[in-house]
Amino acid sequence: MAGVFLPISCDSGALVVEIRDVVGDQPGDVVLSQREFPAVDLASSGPVYRLLQLRGPIVVTGQRLAIVLQNPTGSCGIFRGPEGDSYAGGEGFFEALPNPPGWVPFSETETRLDLPFMTLMRLP
Repeated sequence: MAGVFLPISCDSGALVVEIRDVVGDQPGDVVLSQREFPAVDLASSGPVYRLLQLRGPIVVTGQRLAIVLQNPTGSCGIFRGPEGDSYAGGEGFFEALPNPPGWVPFSETETRLDLPFMTLMRLP
């Protein structure tokens, strides 16, 4: 994977994008790639898909991956997907900090179960 397109905008801090393994249909603890993007580079007033380029080969054919987004020092917003389950290949999760750590599926609190994204792959 060379990058991920996301309809995201940030006001402050820095967006950290991680590509992780998947364990039991949830994001795992193994970070395969990580990159930080300053909020100033992601400012927007409308739904704009941005290419967030990643480093290194991180995908093996058929491998399931999780895209994990966080901004520990500021705020970002992402435009949501349509109502229902628009991506049958997985489900959206969030971590409700400062509550105890752990992934909570969107289906427990939302009617939009996925976030929109596109991946950019580099062929060998």
